[in-house]
Amino acid sequence: KARLVKQKNWYHLYLPSPYPLTHNQPNPITKWFKKLDIELVHAGEKKIPAKVFSATEEGIALFLKHLWSTDGNVSWKHSKDRKPAGAIYYASSSELLARQVQHLLLRLGIQSTFSEREDKRGNYSRMSLVHVQGVTNQLKFLDKVGAVGSKGEIIPKLITNLKKIDPNPNNDIIPKDAWELFIKPAKEKKGLSWRDFADKLGMSFCGSSLFKNGISRDRMVRINAFLKDGKIFNLATSDVYWDKIVSIKELGEEEVFDATVDGVHNFVADDMIVHNSIEQDADVVMFLYREDEENPENVTLEISKHRNGPTGVLKLRFIPSRVSFYPMETKREK
Repeated sequence: KARLVKQKNWYHLYLPSPYPLTHNQPNPITKWFKKLDIELVHAGEKKIPAKVFSATEEGIALFLKHLWSTDGNVSWKHSKDRKPAGAIYYASSSELLARQVQHLLLRLGIQSTFSEREDKRGNYSRMSLVHVQGVTNQLKFLDKVGAVGSKGEIIPKLITNLKKIDPNPNNDIIPKDAWELFIKPAKEKKGLSWRDFADKLGMSFCGSSLFKNGISRDRMVRINAFLKDGKIFNLATSDVYWDKIVSIKELGEEEVFDATVDGVHNFVADDMIVHNSIEQDADVVMFLYREDEENPENVTLEISKHRNGPTGVLKLRFIPSRVSFYPMETKREK
């Protein structure tokens, strides 16, 4: 007979075998774990069974709901001069498990952030945290996932409070380059000065400081309302999510494979939409980039693949007036 035993803030469920156990006849739970490929591992090696990733959205939400009730958190967040909000996160000593949780949240349309910190309990291990931040994503989480037990008891009141907060997201910001590349030409085409532009946007003219920041979707929509530009409209309404690259880690050389998808020519890899590679068909692959943003005319040309010649790196100078690249002059050796 199954037994449910209450602990401090959790329960232990004991499920005895319905038949005698032998070496050839393990517990049904053990059989189930084997079927799901769940291994006996340390906390830092935990991972989500592969079968979960092929589940429906309802199945994924149910899985996360119960997972959150173990090492997850749903609580109140009180900050000075701000309305009470939510603190929603999942913590694990397994980086793989945390990143898998983040992936499953994204499958449900819930965006989250990943971070690492030292375990405060004194064992010096690294903890991986997945935070669900912002009113919009927290409401999605509470509606689609939620939690069971004591962590779920505050959810109705938390939802009521979150709906009283005006969303002010600082993610999905269009890069500041859009000011120079798209907004300035459209503004000049309309014959507007930057002061006129600020007036139509309903803000005070602040000079060049306006161009130091990226542009939110909402602001881009308001800009397009009076500039009426196709490119600006596409930026404001597209389903491309803009995110900042925080770090790039070198993993060394590995064998890679080229993928081609007919028709759409796109596929999803590690939650990113990527395009077919043309490297397999290319005779020459070159990369052109700036190493020094303060000297934009100095560029580097890296020839990474050349079927009929050498590869290498060239230093070039770009002359805007001629729209041409020229070899970088170097000092001659004496």
